[in-house]
Amino acid sequence: MSSVPASSKRGSRPTPWVHYLQNAVLYLAVVVIFGPIFWLILTGFKTDSAAYTLPPQIFFTPTLEQYASALQSFWGPFFNSLFIVGTSTLICLLLGVPAAFALSYFYSPRNESIVFWFITTKALPLAAVLTPLFVIFRSLRLLDTPWALIIVFTGMNTPIVVWMMYQFMKDLPRGIMEAAQVDGVNLFQMLWRIVIPLTRAGIASTAMLCVIFSWNEFLFSVSFTAIEWQPLSVAVAAQQTSRGQFWAQLSAFTTLAILVPVIVGWLTQKQLVRGLTTGAVK
Repeated sequence: MSSVPASSKRGSRPTPWVHYLQNAVLYLAVVVIFGPIFWLILTGFKTDSAAYTLPPQIFFTPTLEQYASALQSFWGPFFNSLFIVGTSTLICLLLGVPAAFALSYFYSPRNESIVFWFITTKALPLAAVLTPLFVIFRSLRLLDTPWALIIVFTGMNTPIVVWMMYQFMKDLPRGIMEAAQVDGVNLFQMLWRIVIPLTRAGIASTAMLCVIFSWNEFLFSVSFTAIEWQPLSVAVAAQQTSRGQFWAQLSAFTTLAILVPVIVGWLTQKQLVRGLTTGAVK
């Protein structure tokens, strides 16, 4: 019986310095990613004078003054964003999920090209369609209304819904749908009773992506809204006034603005992870 050389056994395990290097890189990545967010939240509890102090103060007496001031102008843009993002995401799902089901159920070699064409529309520069959309919305009197952004966000995110849900649905067992057809189930019933329950993790992750993309969009939001229907992404930028930039109040307002996607992501993390990893391991 041949014995395995000791050198090969040692070579199969990473040396200690490799572990130290990996940990150092991991800690550095955590600092780079979460450091600005931590500093943003911390600055929101400072006074305006403390926020401008050099070198920056890490230890200070916290105050809720900035958050109280930010809340006065927060709720209007917040409910605007909630309505616009929620409505556009719902429309994207209502359009994209049936489209993905049709492409996956009535399969043909051309369907892959159709799905690829859907996702290539995301490569179109936003600035290229800004002026034509502005002229159209002005003619239709949709500027500074929620419907302009709902239309734009629906057009932006529906290709993502079709592309992602097609990947989920094409991996569903065909035997289940064939058995349902034998039992007399029509296509709508098959979609509602069988396909959607089996792909709810994918629907949740897809909806979460639509919410994130719409919530953070700025270019179209600042171009098509003014005051009445200003979303949070524009309201954050509007915190810079003629009197200057108040970093503490801006930090408090921005912290409140990012709470919704963070909370939604935390509440749906299980579905999000399941959805994004479905099909990764066969």
